[in-house]
Amino acid sequence: MTHLPQWNQKRWCIVSLAILCAGVMIAYAGRSQAHAAQAEHHKQEAFWLNGSWPHEGSDLSPHPSAVFGRLDNGFRYVLLHHDTPKGRTVMQLDVQAGSLMERKNEAGIAHYMEHMVFNGSTHFAPGKLITYFQKNGMSFGGDTNAHTAMQETVFKLNLPQNSNEEIQKGLTVLSDFARGALILEQEVSNERGVILEEKTARDTIQSRARQRRLDRVYGGTRFTDPTIGKEQIIRGANAKLLRGFYEAWYRPELTVLVMVGDFDPHSIEPLVRWTFADFRAKAPRREVPQWGDISSTSPVAFYDPKSGSAPLVMVERLHPRHRPQDSVTLQRRELAEQLAAKILRDRLMTLCASPKAPALKAFSRVSMPFSQFKNAGMMAMPKNGDWKSALSLLENELRRATTYGFTEQEFQRAKQFFMTAIRRNIMHEKAESSQSIAEEIIACLNSGRVYQSAKQSMALYAPMLKDMSKTEAEGALKRLWSTGKHVVSLTGLPIASSTPEKTVLDVWNAASNVPVSAWKEHVAQPFPYLKASSHVAQVTAQDEHSELPETFAFSRVDFDNGMTLYMKPSTVEKRRVELSLMFGRGLDDLTPREQKMAQLVNKCVAMTGPGKLTRVEFMQALGGKSIQLNLGSRASSHVIAGSSLNKDLPLLLHGMRSILLDQHIRQSDFDSALSLLQSEETDRTGTASGLMRSKGFPFMSGGVIVPALTYKEAQQFTLAELQDFLKKELATGKLTFTAAGDFAPDALQKQIGQIFGDQKRAAYVSTAQFSNSFPAGQHVQARLTGELQQAGVLIGYAIPGPASETAQADDPALLREIRYSILTKVLSDRMRIQIREKLGAAYSPFAFSWTRPDFAPYGIMCAYATTDAGKEQLVSTEAQRILDAVADSGITQDELDRAQRQLLAARINARKKLSFWSMLLQSESTLRKGTMARQPLREKIIKESTVDDMNTLAKELFSSSRRAQFTVLPQK
Repeated sequence: MTHLPQWNQKRWCIVSLAILCAGVMIAYAGRSQAHAAQAEHHKQEAFWLNGSWPHEGSDLSPHPSAVFGRLDNGFRYVLLHHDTPKGRTVMQLDVQAGSLMERKNEAGIAHYMEHMVFNGSTHFAPGKLITYFQKNGMSFGGDTNAHTAMQETVFKLNLPQNSNEEIQKGLTVLSDFARGALILEQEVSNERGVILEEKTARDTIQSRARQRRLDRVYGGTRFTDPTIGKEQIIRGANAKLLRGFYEAWYRPELTVLVMVGDFDPHSIEPLVRWTFADFRAKAPRREVPQWGDISSTSPVAFYDPKSGSAPLVMVERLHPRHRPQDSVTLQRRELAEQLAAKILRDRLMTLCASPKAPALKAFSRVSMPFSQFKNAGMMAMPKNGDWKSALSLLENELRRATTYGFTEQEFQRAKQFFMTAIRRNIMHEKAESSQSIAEEIIACLNSGRVYQSAKQSMALYAPMLKDMSKTEAEGALKRLWSTGKHVVSLTGLPIASSTPEKTVLDVWNAASNVPVSAWKEHVAQPFPYLKASSHVAQVTAQDEHSELPETFAFSRVDFDNGMTLYMKPSTVEKRRVELSLMFGRGLDDLTPREQKMAQLVNKCVAMTGPGKLTRVEFMQALGGKSIQLNLGSRASSHVIAGSSLNKDLPLLLHGMRSILLDQHIRQSDFDSALSLLQSEETDRTGTASGLMRSKGFPFMSGGVIVPALTYKEAQQFTLAELQDFLKKELATGKLTFTAAGDFAPDALQKQIGQIFGDQKRAAYVSTAQFSNSFPAGQHVQARLTGELQQAGVLIGYAIPGPASETAQADDPALLREIRYSILTKVLSDRMRIQIREKLGAAYSPFAFSWTRPDFAPYGIMCAYATTDAGKEQLVSTEAQRILDAVADSGITQDELDRAQRQLLAARINARKKLSFWSMLLQSESTLRKGTMARQPLREKIIKESTVDDMNTLAKELFSSSRRAQFTVLPQK
């Protein structure tokens, strides 16, 4: 597992809206003995890129079960057996070179090259690789993908099987990526439009704001250069330019193969060594361009009124570049820093829970942007635009902590939090997916960290936590904040000043004149706190559904108070459980105003803890245990969804009970929800994808899809209205539970009977009626707000609603329902080939179908694409041509075969995920009886559908008179 402090850094970097890293992946490698001559420490840029492992030269030992190997040519590999999910293997090729290796005339070429390896190589002619993947049941973008960052390019394959034959196929593909790219001039030209469309898709108000921040904070360094590159260089790129980069940087000593999955590493290792033994660099390695460093000067301010996100004040200490060797000493130092950040974060969250707080939310964190700049940061979301008070809050609390230190109680609480998290990692390690483990290994390798097991992390950190003193953590806090580049920021709020950055600094400096005193401990809230149930519900009936195939068998339990429990025990994710509690009226039975209120209530509850606890009080009560809870609204019910380790199920159930019987919404929760909605507004109305979701989908559904709540609509409600609505909904309807995961059924039904035994409720009988109709023949246009030059096209057709609950394999309605999924696969592939690859007019066009189990009149099938402004007519015309061609000429046997293989492989893979079984149980319990029984039928229909079946369906469906269209255009 990744070292706990390092994991915590990444987690809190996400919480802070990723302002510093701006979505940039971290990538480096460790020092080496093999190429020591190149490692002129502190003289040569990226001196650590010399072909060795981070654990070489460290006093930390790597994961004992992982096989670390290196060939004579310098190529390295990591092989690790892990059987979650069973029968699957993840292969990732880590090329330790990214956009920071580009010369000035190559801006964007590293990313361009990532695309080009898919467009012709030694064993795969141009246009054949994706077809090859599909024939092996792998989807493009899902099972096969890649990314480019500043210091890495990573290629990813998720193999549907784990046989040696399949693994050898995967190795051949990755070997071609590493050394066999053809880089043909025509293919370079063909891919140009795709990359420019990706650049458009990435261009958002938020991304522009992040770039302005990078330019200010990291000005003068290469870390400000976007990986996507410069348009003029992309437009002028040719095969010679790309080949120069490829041959210089795709080389054995900078390439690492990471394989994690259900295989024997020692039997696979010879295949790896044989495949890459003759891998040789094709050109001399270039010198890495100098990346630059930040300057530690006097405090600087950054001001940006148009961030595209919630208003934010932030203060940071950004330390000069430093790449330390991973060691026990370094881990102890970073653990002390994370303890200090945790205590400060809890203080800020506690203060923000007060009605008088000047901030809605506030956090602190320690991160490592680009794996080199140690960064201590604090941030706050101002309440009612009062950024001055929010910034003063940060200054005062930082000074309070550095002056008076921590209390013994909060220090011990923080240590317990980390200790519990480490123990949880041990229990969760087997449930972790092979893909996430592979990604974690690469993150460790590229940031110079030793990859260790959860047990090794326990052995490392437990003694540290036991003997670490409060003074050590206090010293770490002072060390973080006493040096480095001091940056004070205000974003997302306009201020009336001709010198706004000076005004920001003045407010920060003035806050230092406010007296502060030592922190006073708040009284800890007990949990669970509700009075125990006065009645223990008894089981009155139990149905094991043994008539179903074993794979899809489940049990239903009825209690004497009217509760129902659906259970699907499964060890696909060891020790994990997903639990849902459904009740109430659901969106279909709410008025339009109530539907909006339900959305707002759910956002408010997401801002706080269960029952009367605030979020920080709940976190402190859990002491590091991982319990997730959220309240949502669906068509036929409201739902409290949660997940935890199986040993923590009682706490999860008590959390659900607290929401059901005593959920509070505070003014601060309401204000935070409004602020979130305001920040979402930019994406919802200012991007093509956002407008397609918020207006296009509801248009196609005839209003069945409830439109997303807007900031303006939310402002019309009062806190009292929300509280009354929530209280009413929580008290309505019988309770229906679903549980999927690694648990003991008898123990769970006993726990539910004990905790919810007093909840005897009458079932709610739905009175929902639908009179919606598909907008056939209509073409609606909507315009973006803001400055982005984007467009979008959504073309839809009505399809019959889902089959009845008693449908059998030969039921025409069920046959159609399943075959629509095959048809959308074929359409998506044609759109990829024609619109993305041949026209270069959209980055990710696709088709989808949608039906609702409780809404029989109709569903929709749509073709979807976002594009550059001005290309919408081209995309629309080509999409309609594809649809008409499928209706007139049908599909081919090859297209059908590839679609079937992808769908069947996807279903096999889905069975290995807990969320799949949880979703099926929820459908079985409240939406569509017989869901489980129909699963084998779905696979049978997919396998047995013929070209004639599909062509008949397409001819019936794709008539121009049945078509509706929604088009997004830029602002006039």
